[in-house]
Formats: sequence, structure tokens, C-alpha cells
Amino acid sequence: MKHKLLLPILLSSLLASCGIKVDDPYMDSHDAFSYNGNFENPELNIDGKDDEDAWKSEYASPTYSITYQSKSSNNTESQRYRADFKLYRGEKELCVFVKVTDPNLLVVGNDNGNNVSLSDSVEIYLDTLLNGGERPQSDDYQINLGIHNKTRVLVGNGSGWSSWTGLVQYEAILNGTMNKEDDVDEGYSIEMSIPYKQIGIERDTKIGVAFGLVDKYSSKTTNSKMWYGLTYKGNFANPQKPDTYFIYDKNSLSIPPVPTYDETKDTHEYKFGYGSLKAGKTISANHPEIDIGVFRKDDEVAFRLDNKGAGWGENSAYWFYFDGGEYGKTARDENSWCIRLTPVGGVTNFFYLGGPNLNKDVASKNKLSVMVNDRYMYLCYSLSLINEKYASKPIAFALASADLTTQKVMVTMTSENGKASMSNPSTFAWIDSNGELFSNDYNPEKDTTPYLTSVGLIKDNPVDIYRKENIIKLRVKAVDEALMSNYSITFYFDASSKESTTRNNSTWCLRIKLKEKTVKDYFMLGPDNKNKAILQTGITLEVSSKYLVVSLPLDGVSSSYKDKDIGFTCSLFNHEFTKLDSTMKANEVQTNNSNPSTFVWIDSASNLI
Repeated sequence: MKHKLLLPILLSSLLASCGIKVDDPYMDSHDAFSYNGNFENPELNIDGKDDEDAWKSEYASPTYSITYQSKSSNNTESQRYRADFKLYRGEKELCVFVKVTDPNLLVVGNDNGNNVSLSDSVEIYLDTLLNGGERPQSDDYQINLGIHNKTRVLVGNGSGWSSWTGLVQYEAILNGTMNKEDDVDEGYSIEMSIPYKQIGIERDTKIGVAFGLVDKYSSKTTNSKMWYGLTYKGNFANPQKPDTYFIYDKNSLSIPPVPTYDETKDTHEYKFGYGSLKAGKTISANHPEIDIGVFRKDDEVAFRLDNKGAGWGENSAYWFYFDGGEYGKTARDENSWCIRLTPVGGVTNFFYLGGPNLNKDVASKNKLSVMVNDRYMYLCYSLSLINEKYASKPIAFALASADLTTQKVMVTMTSENGKASMSNPSTFAWIDSNGELFSNDYNPEKDTTPYLTSVGLIKDNPVDIYRKENIIKLRVKAVDEALMSNYSITFYFDASSKESTTRNNSTWCLRIKLKEKTVKDYFMLGPDNKNKAILQTGITLEVSSKYLVVSLPLDGVSSSYKDKDIGFTCSLFNHEFTKLDSTMKANEVQTNNSNPSTFVWIDSASNLI
């Protein structure tokens, strides 16, 4: 059994005479628990095993698992593995047992402290006063236990973590060989005990807890590691935010209850008809759909979901997607964000979906209001949490229901724009600052773009083009509605030369599903990067019954193209893009989408070549 004792240097000789090892003399020595009276002989045999009856008693918790995707030494993903955690409340101590499947047991160094967090290790977080907070406080503790029987223990300081002079007793058992990457290991187990006196609690004290796992997958670099945290009932406990910790009461975990929604006290004037969630795997089959009520006034946005009394589904999460950027854009960017919640646990994530803040949390999720009852789910928040500029602008939204087990979207919102695609804001429902459905359907009379008109015909439908250095704008006018309803279209581009007769590394294409008014994909066609996806950021679509207008920046393909001549053509396909129907004619000559020399070419000043 290892004794990890972080005490003042002056006590080290005394404690050594008691057989207790002082491992970390560099740690701070101001903690109030730094005295020998905190030592308690453990009730359990702390040997890295859970073979004692106590682990099967009424004071032992169920097993809670972290599933993780381990990586190999060459940084490729391998199969999924598990880390199983359980707790035990002894008379005088809190115990934790962890069993981890890990095919590659690796550590950094052989010392206590920060290297533990770079090694295969487990993490236990405690909020002893159950008072939450955005950052760890003095009643919050972090205990890191490495497979090499080294540890790091920390205490909150109001803004992060500081060293802590406390006692943790533990033992790790390996089922494999450490730091030997040419074999396959089975994993390890760790058993830990900490006296209640150390953390100021008693046997029956309700506390907050969170768990983490560090998987070091390669010895090639120090930071070849991944971190994973526990998600329970769809809710993730972020160890850096005690507000998110699970409640550990008696022998089991629970999620803080979500306030009950009282529709009689809700004064928002909701408008329905913007969209609905169809029934699916994660929504009760007892009702055909969930209606979505929307309220917006300037800065405030509120939603009320109505399941018509059929319940929310025990394994369901609901994801709210938003965008405050340009109407018609087809890809997420810095103006995109998402709120995820469960009817059981409330908001689990509130984060950005694009740009430099990708996956970064948005403000405090506690500033959102979430309430639920058997029939209604209520979400309300202020746009200023994201950006004050959105208060006066139209915003887009779409909803999805997801499976908690797989974290995959199962059902997406359907609105008058059709079925929403979570990655494509042009398919969302748009609402202005007064709560009215916002529509920006294309109006040719308001389009002042100086197109070069009828540079080509696609099935007798004229194709116009305009270019301003980095931006290409294309317009297709449908002479009848059959074009929009019966076909999808592919635009082909080339930046090599007008003499090129075959596709090359400067050839690419954009595929648009006309009926759904969405971009299917945007990718390269050349031999060296064939089918390589191009970011859709900056692409916008404007679609009406008679027009398709697409604008795209060349920067998404290559920043060098803005000064080059660009060739283009287009072809019509069936909706699935499996059958070619026709290709554009230019000056009565049939173009060939595989031969750039037959394309229509335009220079950076929008002149035909």
C-alpha cells in the first residue's frame, strides 16, 4: 500500500519514523490539515483490488463507466475501451476503485506532481460543500493517481488549482508491462482511500463528484495523451467547473434536478409553425411530432417544445443550433453556436461551432433558463451571451433530438424550408428581432450585380456569371419550374489554363441539391487530391422558384486563385447525383465537364476570355 503524504518539510522526519513516506517536499505547507492527527488506518486493505465484501455492501455505489477511443502509437484510432469507477463510504474514509482496460500502459517519469497528468492515470474530483461554482474553490479537491503509484493532489483556489498538503492512500495493480509498446497489455486497477478528516466531511455528507481518465497512447512525445471525463444520463461533469459535478448521496450518483416548468406563469407569446421534430428512435412513438414554439424580442430568445403529453424519452437529448451570420450561408463559422440539454439534467453544453472559438464554451450555462415538465420543455436566454450585435439581426435556428448512448443526432427539425441539416445554416428557420419568420428569397429586381448574362445554357435555362477577384457569383434562371423540382446541379471550375484538356490539381466542383436548396458537397477533382473536401465557409445560396444564385469565395480553394483566370461549366443530374442528364452549352457548343478547355473562362476583372 502506497502512502501519498503531502505535509510540511518540518514534519518529514517525524512522519518517516512512523513509516510514512514524504514524496513531494515542493508542495505548499499552509493547509490546515497538515498534521499527524489526520492519519487514519484504512478500514479496507488498500491493495488495488475490489475483492472485499465492503465493495458489494449497501455503502458501495454502482459502477460508472467512461468509454474511450484509445489511440495507437502512430496516432490512429483503435477500438473502444472502458474505465469503471465505483465508490465506497466507510466509517472513517471515502474509497474509490477504478478498473481500466488499456492495451498500452505508459507513463512519463517516475515522480509525483505534474508528470502524473501526462501518464496513464485516473482523476477523482470532489466538491465537499456541494456548492458548485464556475471555478474550483477551497472546498474542492483533485486527486490524480498514476499507474506507477505516483500521484498529484490539488485544492481549488477560486480560479484554478493549487498544491494541497493532504493524505491519500492508494495502490495500483498492472495487468501488463509498463512502457513496453511492443506488446499488448490488458489494463490496470487502482484502489484509493482518503480519510473524511482530510476533506471535512462525514459518512453521510452529500458531495459533488467528477471523474477523469488520462490515456497516454505513445511514448514518442510527452503530450501524446487523451483526456476523457464521465458522462452520466447524458450529462457531462466538467472537472474544471464544480457547477457540473454529479451529486453523490448515500451510495449513488444523481443529476441536479431541473426546475419544473409552469406554463401558467410563462408570459411569452409563442409562435408555432416554424418547425417540428418528427417522431423517431429517441422520441416517443405515441405522438407524430413535437411542436416548436418560438419567441423572440430583440435580445431575448425563448423556445417551448410541446410533446403533447407523450413524454421526452428516457434516452434523449435535445440540441439547439443557432447562427447569426449571413442569410443563405451553407457552412458553420464563427457566428454559429449550439446548446445541448437533457430533460433530466438541463443544459450540458453551450458552445461555439466554428471559427477560432470552435468547441469553446459560451459564457456560463447557468445564465440560461431551462425548465421541464411532462409535456413542455422551456429554454430561454439572451443573445448578448453570444454577441450583442445579434440583438438587431435575424438569427437562424434548428433543433435535433439525439441518442444519449451514441451521442448521434437521430431526428432533425422540419420547417417550411424542409428538413434541416445541422451543419448547413441555410436550411435553418430564420427569425428577425421582432419574432417574425425571416425570409430572404431571391428577388431579381433587387439584384444589382453586373452579371455577364447568358454565357451558357443548361437545358435552355440561361446561366449568368460575375466575378470580382476572389468572389464568383453564378445565377441560373429557370425558364420553367421543372429545373428546380426535377434536378440537382453540379458546377465545375478550373484555375489551370484554357488549354488544359483534362482535369488536374486545379479542378474542383460544387454540388447543389436544388429541391432541398442545400449544398451537397464541395471538393477537388484533381488526381493528387481527388475528392478532397473543401471548406464551405463563405458560400451562400439564394433560391426561389425561378432562380438559383450561388456566391463562393475562391479563398476556400486557394488564395492564389484570385488573380488567375477561372473556367466553369455546369451539369444537371438526378437528385442522387447518380445519373447525368445534361451539360451546359456555350455559344452553341457543348461543354464537357471533364475537359476544362471547353469551359467558359473569366478573368479577375469579370471579362470573358
